[in-house]
Amino acid sequence: MSDQNTRQGRRQARMQESSNKKKKSNGKPKRGLVKKIFMTLVVLAAVGIIAGGVTAGVIIAGAPDLDEEKLMLAQPISIYDQDDELVSLLDTGERRINASYDELPENLKDAIISVEDMRFYDHFGIDLRRLAWCCSCKYHRRLWG
Repeated sequence: MSDQNTRQGRRQARMQESSNKKKKSNGKPKRGLVKKIFMTLVVLAAVGIIAGGVTAGVIIAGAPDLDEEKLMLAQPISIYDQDDELVSLLDTGERRINASYDELPENLKDAIISVEDMRFYDHFGIDLRRLAWCCSCKYHRRLWG
């Protein structure tokens, strides 16, 4: 007699069949689920980047042109005589005089840079090391209150 005709043979066949299904079902659904989650995140990130780019483009396209005169800070009005000599300044509450970067003294430049950003000349405009430090501090503050 064959093994499938006996009760014990049928039981062993069912056990093998169920163990084969468990082995197959344990491996594949997990991989499929992880792959689906990963692909969903990739698609969402791509949609977010595209939406952000379109939004930025629309905002930039609709922005008015910059007027350099409106960007200047209020300066006192200078009054000159016939010989082009300064007679008086009409005070606006603050004494400001615009100066270009080249007109600033070297000590003033060094003082501002030393206070604001010690590695100013070492990075390309964004200090990634300091940015990472700030993000980690914010993360740890959220964890520990």
